[in-house]
Amino acid sequence: MKNSISKVNIYENLFVKSIGKLRENIKTIDEMVKILMGRYLLEPYENKDFTLKVLENTNEKYGEEKYLSLNNIETYKLKFKNSFYLVGFNRSNNGVYVEGNEWLKKQLILLRGLNKEELSNIFLVGEYLYLKEESYVCS
Repeated sequence: MKNSISKVNIYENLFVKSIGKLRENIKTIDEMVKILMGRYLLEPYENKDFTLKVLENTNEKYGEEKYLSLNNIETYKLKFKNSFYLVGFNRSNNGVYVEGNEWLKKQLILLRGLNKEELSNIFLVGEYLYLKEESYVCS
């Protein structure tokens, strides 16, 4: 039987190693949109179903379930490698959501960074550091 290490174990290990070393580095939605506009074709995208999906996913991942207003959600179509992908942002919790491209999702998580409160969240810190290491190894 092979030893298998779950992502949870990896995230926990990365979190423990990072205690006291990480600093808040979160970008605002406006900063992220500006950076993305400089790199890709980014167009506003209005679709209530996708907006709701962004709200639900970002609230689940980043918290703030008390903010259920669709008015805090911004959605875009982003052109990457001749295809369009859907990208959403939640202004209530600075959450990001990407549909259809795992690489792009990882890049947005890294671009977003972490806020002060999130630095004590094992999952968010572990995911961020895991993706950062993965990105470094792949570059």
